[in-house]
Amino acid sequence: MELKARLCSAFFFLFLCLLTLFPEVYNGERIEVSSSPTKLFVFGDSYADTGNNPYSAVCWNEPYGVTFPGRPSGRFSNGRVLTDFIARYMGIKSPVPYRRWKLGGTNLHKNGLNFAFGGTGVFTTLFDGPTMTTQINDFQQLIERHVYTKHELTNSFAHVSVAGNDYTTFDLNDDPQKNLIAFTQSVISQLVLNLKRIYELGVGRISVIAVPPFGCFPTVTSYKVYKDLRIHW
Repeated sequence: MELKARLCSAFFFLFLCLLTLFPEVYNGERIEVSSSPTKLFVFGDSYADTGNNPYSAVCWNEPYGVTFPGRPSGRFSNGRVLTDFIARYMGIKSPVPYRRWKLGGTNLHKNGLNFAFGGTGVFTTLFDGPTMTTQINDFQQLIERHVYTKHELTNSFAHVSVAGNDYTTFDLNDDPQKNLIAFTQSVISQLVLNLKRIYELGVGRISVIAVPPFGCFPTVTSYKVYKDLRIHW
């Protein structure tokens, strides 16, 4: 089972890599892809959220943000999160949170947008927030409003950080009938649909992070009083 899971992960990663190698086709029209994406679109959870949670969330209080940017900024970290590192590697500023963009401003979307919302997942989790499907719905609405051109989308990069909270929610569910294999299959199936949807909306490249060690999330370990720290992938 473990070997099968690793092989599936490897082939899935290869599939995502291959998506970046073929000529792009948008509505039947071939479009050249730039070697250097100029916009970053982010979907997912707290590993990528840079300020979409409401001000009442814990991430808006110290010690969050004390290392970067020097004050609480809505990041679930004392410093940078994955979004910031990817943006810096791309040579652009970290895309602003979708929540901030909705409040208005001049050209806030020029580097892309961040739809990630801490605590959320592929499906509904223990936390109240937009699922990945809802985040993509918001992204699609912007495209339909022509906020981004076809060329900008093709020469963009999407990062997805999601699914960890789905498994945390599953783990904390006391239902004796729950089935991890069946649940995992449903998460993967929906995630694949979401990734295909992002790609079909015109985004040129997509990256997906692996799920962190299952069972070692602070929420899970504190719930179990730190008595079981076995690592499950």
